[in-house]
Order: sequence, then structure tokens, then C-alpha cells
Amino acid sequence: MVPTYDADGNATLVQTSTGTWPIEYNGENRPIRFENAGTQTVVECGYDSQGRRYFKKVTVAGTVELHHRYIYRGYLQIAALDLKRSAHPALRLVTWRCLFALSESYLP
Repeated sequence: MVPTYDADGNATLVQTSTGTWPIEYNGENRPIRFENAGTQTVVECGYDSQGRRYFKKVTVAGTVELHHRYIYRGYLQIAALDLKRSAHPALRLVTWRCLFALSESYLP
């Protein structure tokens, strides 16, 4: 299989160990849809105005297998929610720690 590319240089057809995947992109050249006809799998992604991925959904044979929502504080991801779990949707919480204050300089 030879990979194919669109006018912007994005790979529109790729081969992986799970099969051949056509890829669709949005106007900002971010991948929004991957589809594998052989396994009937569709992976969809959404991005916000700052280019951060805010959701990922995997559908197999018409059934949603995975649906994650990502929460950010500024540019840092602080949580991932599993929208298929109703009781406790928090899949993971991310804690960021600054190693150096902005006023400090790093001295080796």
C-alpha cells in the first residue's frame, strides 16, 4: 500500500497493523476522522479554537466503545472524562507542578 496525501501534505490513507485507514482533516489540518472498513471502526476527534483535542470517540460496528472528553486549564490538560461511565466519569486527573518559578534562573 502506498500512502496518499492531500494538497496540504496530510496523509489521507495509512496502513497500520490493524488495516488501512482513510483519514479526514479539518480546515486547520487536524485529523478529525479515521475509518477502517475492515474492522468497521471509526475514530473521531474534535478540537477547540486553541487547537486542543477536546474529545475522542471510537465506534465499532455502530456501537460506541470509547468516548473521552478532555478538560484544560490554559494549555495544560487537567482531566480526562469517560463519557460512557455515569457514576464516576473522571478517568484521570492530571496535576502539574512548576519546577522553577518564573523569576528564578537555572544554574547548572
